[in-house]
Amino acid sequence: MTTEMRSTDEDIDDQLYNRQRYVLGDDAMKRLRKHHVLIVHAGGLGIEIAKNIVLAGVQSVTLQDTINTSMLDLATQYYLSEENIGKNRAQCSLEKLRALNDYVKVNVSIQSLSDCSNEYFKQFTCVVLTECNLDEMKKMNELCRVNNIIFIMADVYGVFSRCFVDCGQDPFTVYDKDGEQLKEVFINHVSPEGIVTVAGDERHPFQDGDIVLFRELVGLEHLNRCDRKIKDINIHQFSIGDISSLGGEYKRGGIAREVKQQSTMDFKSLNEQIHNPKILTTDGSDYWTKTVTGEFWSWLDRVDRFTDYDIAFSI
Repeated sequence: MTTEMRSTDEDIDDQLYNRQRYVLGDDAMKRLRKHHVLIVHAGGLGIEIAKNIVLAGVQSVTLQDTINTSMLDLATQYYLSEENIGKNRAQCSLEKLRALNDYVKVNVSIQSLSDCSNEYFKQFTCVVLTECNLDEMKKMNELCRVNNIIFIMADVYGVFSRCFVDCGQDPFTVYDKDGEQLKEVFINHVSPEGIVTVAGDERHPFQDGDIVLFRELVGLEHLNRCDRKIKDINIHQFSIGDISSLGGEYKRGGIAREVKQQSTMDFKSLNEQIHNPKILTTDGSDYWTKTVTGEFWSWLDRVDRFTDYDIAFSI
């Protein structure tokens, strides 16, 4: 069983997290530190997720598994060895996970999901399922949605993989939509109609609906430090709307810099997505693969992965 879990706002250890802190920022690091994560099954994928989350510095990680180590596990689960065969995978991985980060509480549970009460799951802020059947996924997803727990499902089958994320019924706030540096361009001209032309042969990086902040404009000083929503016209021009009523005339200079806005995302349940899946692929023109892989996942979820693999691969 797991120990009692409490969030903390302790200072961030810059010596340990300096690079991660630079990428994520202090606010994200502090939010990350408050999370209690349950990872189900300690196979190759499960242990990789556990390792990364422990290194990231959450409050606690619980690795839950009922499966004993087999020879197949040694191909992908790098914390196991031949001497662990026949022993519980999570228990055999515990000490190595704990050694990764002294700030993270790492616990192990050998209970099956069906033996755990709803109250048990309420102590977690995020649940990650691997190597689970479809009924287990659906049941856990519904429980997580009711209790405002982030739900993640992930699986790997050879060269194929899948991942499903559900952040709950409430809108999820996105503070940084792409994690990239803020984009900016030099300005060559701004017309009274609000058509902005960028300097030289440079292409502007903005899209419809983006917000830009102007600075160093000469002649249109009233636009400096102002946020404007843009409409894309072509690769060299975008519109900020008619500005003739504001007075002034563009003379020279100016820089337009992207302003990232908070946005919200709504998530559907796993049960809803299964009946109408939206599958992202790396090749947007390959519609055939989406259909085939969707059917493949649907069929594979009906196979007992621990007893029917020979049948599955023969088909």
